[in-house]
Amino acid sequence: MIKNIAALLKTYPKLSIVVFNLFLFFIMDFIGTKIYFSKNKKKLHAGIVLGKEDPVYHHGFIENGKFEAEYNVYTNSLGFKDSEVRYVDRENKGRRILFIGDSFTEGVMLPWDSTFVGMISNSLNGNEIEVLNAARASYSPLLYWQKINYFIEKKGLKVTDIIIFLDISDVEDEVIYKSFENTLRVKKPDHKPSEKKLKTTKLAKDIKNQDSKNLYHYFHKILKNNLFITYNILGAMDDVRDFNQYPSEVKFLRRLGPNKPKHLQKNYFRGNWMLQTEKTWKTKTDEGLSLMRKNIKKIISLSQKRDINIAIAIYPWPGQIIYDNSESLYVKYWEDFCYKHDIPFLNLFPDFLDFRKNGLSKNEIIKKFYIENDVHFNRIGNQIISDRFIDFFLKNYN
Repeated sequence: MIKNIAALLKTYPKLSIVVFNLFLFFIMDFIGTKIYFSKNKKKLHAGIVLGKEDPVYHHGFIENGKFEAEYNVYTNSLGFKDSEVRYVDRENKGRRILFIGDSFTEGVMLPWDSTFVGMISNSLNGNEIEVLNAARASYSPLLYWQKINYFIEKKGLKVTDIIIFLDISDVEDEVIYKSFENTLRVKKPDHKPSEKKLKTTKLAKDIKNQDSKNLYHYFHKILKNNLFITYNILGAMDDVRDFNQYPSEVKFLRRLGPNKPKHLQKNYFRGNWMLQTEKTWKTKTDEGLSLMRKNIKKIISLSQKRDINIAIAIYPWPGQIIYDNSESLYVKYWEDFCYKHDIPFLNLFPDFLDFRKNGLSKNEIIKKFYIENDVHFNRIGNQIISDRFIDFFLKNYN
C-alpha cells in the first residue's frame, strides 16, 4: 500500500507537495496546540472543585465545601450552595423555602449575596424564614424531582415551600436525562455508591458519549483538543454558515470568532427552540415539554402529600429579549399549566422586556442585566428577580 502511495505521489508531484505541506502544517498545529494548552490551563471554578456525581439526582455539590477565588462559594451540610459552611437541621419548626432550578437559580459565577436566592434569603431573614438553594447547573425537572423526593422522603428534610424556577434549556435536558430515570435506587439514606459504580451508570455513559453520536461534533472536539488552528479555521466556516441566523441587533463583527453569541442564533435549539417550526425541532420540543410536565406533576403530588406550598417561576434568556418572546409558547404553556393545577405562577419575562418601554434597546437590556457574552443574569439581573419574588411571595403566601 505504501508503495502505491509513493508511486501516486511520484506521478503527481504537485499533489505530493500539497500533501507534504498539509502534513507539516498538522504537525506544527499539533505541537503548538499542546504547548498552548499546557501554558493556558483551564481555570478551576466552583462547579469543578465542589461538584460531585450522585446516583439519585446525577450530580450536585459536596457537603460543607469551600471555594475561595475570584468569588467565594460555600456549601452547607446538605450539599446546597449557601452563604457559609454551616449545619442545616433537617427538622424545622419555622418557615423554610426550598428553591430548585438549574445554573440560573444556583447563581453560577456569582457569590451567594449576588444571587437572587441569596438576596431573597437576606431579605426574609428578618422574618425568621430560612431559605435553602438545592439548584445546580444543568438540572432539569427530572433531577428536580429526584433530588426533592430524596431529601424530603429519604432524608427527612422539612420544608414549608418549594419554588421551582424552570429554565428554557430544561426542554433539551429532559430529553438528555430521560435515560437516567430509575437507573439506580438508593437502598438507605446514607448509602454511598463506589466511584466505579457511578461512572458506569447508563446516564454517565450517555452524557459522556452524547457528542460522539454526532460525528460532526465529535470531530470538532478532537480538533479543538489536538489541532487548535485547524479547529478555528473550521469554526470560521461555521461562522459563515450561521451568519444569517443572527437578528439584526447583533453586529456583523460579533457574529464571527470564538466569542460569538451563539445563544442568539435562531437555530440554537437549547435556548431558542420556540422560534422554529421544523418537524424535527417540534418532535424534540414536544417530548421535552411532556417530560417536564410529567416530572413537575410528581413534585406537585409530593407537595400535596406533605402539605407543602409550591410555586413555579420562569424567566427569559437574552434570546427572548432579542426576539421579543413575551407571549411565546413557553410562557403560555406554563401559565396554562399553573392555572390548571391552581399553582401560583411568577412570569418574569415582562420584568425584563418591559424596560423597552423605558427607552432601553434590546442590546442595552442584555448588557444591563446579563453577564457579558453569557446567558446568565449578573448581579443587577438577580436583584430584579429577588425584588419581584419578594412581592410575589408576600402577595401569595402572607
